[in-house]
Amino acid sequence: MKLRPYKPTEFDEVMQLLKDTNLYFEPCDQRDSVNAKSANDPESIVVAVIDDKIVGCAFIVHDPWANIIYHTAVDPKFQNDGIGNALLEYSEKLIIERGGIQVAMYVMSENVDVVNGLARKGYKSIPNVTCMYKELI
Repeated sequence: MKLRPYKPTEFDEVMQLLKDTNLYFEPCDQRDSVNAKSANDPESIVVAVIDDKIVGCAFIVHDPWANIIYHTAVDPKFQNDGIGNALLEYSEKLIIERGGIQVAMYVMSENVDVVNGLARKGYKSIPNVTCMYKELI
């Protein structure tokens, strides 16, 4: 397995992965916005590749004030093979290299295995917080 930056030509494959893992979020996951994110920061989307097939991805948002790992997805056929952990470690390392001192993640609340796995790695849930969004245009 190899981790490397996303290429805009891989948009359809990455979006299919997000759909297959129930992480696709139409308001954010549009070709123009995803490719603009990648153009603005080529390391902000990482893909895991096996035999030229994308089997995982993570979207990284870095800001000196706050950092987020978003859309960490692994093809269901490759789950529990360490790909998610590799994506998480890669993302955390990149954030640290950029001066980040903390990170947040969005995890579907019903994904108990991932929530528990992140807790074992030192992640904590934020009590009484609900994630909300608004489309601006």
